[in-house]
Amino acid sequence: HADSAPNDQARGASVYTLSAVASDAIAERLAARENKADIIGGINLGVEAPEVGEIMVDLARRATNNVSVQFADLLQKALEEQEVGFRGEFHHFAAFAVLKAPDVPSVLLETGYVTNKADAERLFSDDGRKRLARGVARAIERHLTGK
Repeated sequence: HADSAPNDQARGASVYTLSAVASDAIAERLAARENKADIIGGINLGVEAPEVGEIMVDLARRATNNVSVQFADLLQKALEEQEVGFRGEFHHFAAFAVLKAPDVPSVLLETGYVTNKADAERLFSDDGRKRLARGVARAIERHLTGK
């Protein structure tokens, strides 16, 4: 994903993982929406007491967030190796909808700002896209192999 800003000086890549406040709200909405009939962590929440379902959603969310944060760290290191510049601190927390699944680790990578001339040149160049792709691929490989 690429970002934009009214300030054309804003530049650099960043990654987001779900914030604790937002994930608590999604855990509550998930239970209401699915009527606790989903299977999370191998347990069918539809046949368990409500308290058990709430605990299982919370545990799944915590484990998922931990994996997401670990992957964000791998992604930062891999993109640094590809000399991709960052927007201040690389890792941020937000309640983006794409991050809200309680049982699927996820990050949102903002590859740079299309409203910044230098970032846009990198994003629209073959070399820039290849460096981003190599960084993401390296992070995925390290995540999956544990190396």
